[in-house]
Amino acid sequence: MKSAKEITSNALVIVGKISSFLTLIQVAGFSRRLLEEEPAEPAWYVDGNPSWASHGDRRLLQTSATPQFTPNVTVAKDGSGDFTTISGALAKAPKKLLHGRRYVIYVKEGVYEETVEVDKNTWNITMYGDGEQKTIVTGSKNFIDGVKTYHTATFAAIGDGFMAVDMAFLNTAGANKHQAVALRVQADRAIFLQCRMEAYQDTLYAHSHQYNNKGPGADTSKRVNWAGFKVISQEEASAYTVAPFIQGDDWISKMGAPVRLGLYNE
Repeated sequence: MKSAKEITSNALVIVGKISSFLTLIQVAGFSRRLLEEEPAEPAWYVDGNPSWASHGDRRLLQTSATPQFTPNVTVAKDGSGDFTTISGALAKAPKKLLHGRRYVIYVKEGVYEETVEVDKNTWNITMYGDGEQKTIVTGSKNFIDGVKTYHTATFAAIGDGFMAVDMAFLNTAGANKHQAVALRVQADRAIFLQCRMEAYQDTLYAHSHQYNNKGPGADTSKRVNWAGFKVISQEEASAYTVAPFIQGDDWISKMGAPVRLGLYNE
């Protein structure tokens, strides 16, 4: 856990409610004491909140009740809101909102059949629905039909600080269509609270660090030489795999879900 916290700069948090999240960790044999022993500026606070979240966001994560928001705009399929599609609402959202400010989009109950992208310049969006069984974003793009895995995502969160609450993200392509992503996350400081993700393969695609890629675009010899850019080692890449990063070896198998713990080329 310590190594995962130290290397987490691009952080993805998926929680139901913080209390139930901590309970899940305890069930898996993980002790709160490990969190309490972290240094003064841990990646996670003792209460389970990420240190990079704003004060307002941490307060939201701590509440035991369903969060209450005041929306800037409303999306409704029946035309009763400001937009009928999520993509339409995002197209009119402000760009590059500073950390600590949020633009809130309320998505009313309904099944939204669209491919949605929160682009890289759309920061600090809060998107909330009427519940993960009621507000559903769905699609069926898949690898077998000629779409690259990266582009099969029904919903892609790229802009930093994205938060989704009480929504579902689905890809209904089916098992015979191979890779079919429901949710792709590239955003720093992304939070998913009381959300559901469903698909058959590559349901959640958390995209940040790359290692040992193949193909024409994998050549790093002519990459930028900006400060901070580097080709990571196998040891560094391994730190982002299921076991060390989210302690998957301790709890995923207990849930009965199939999982590969290491790098695919190991």
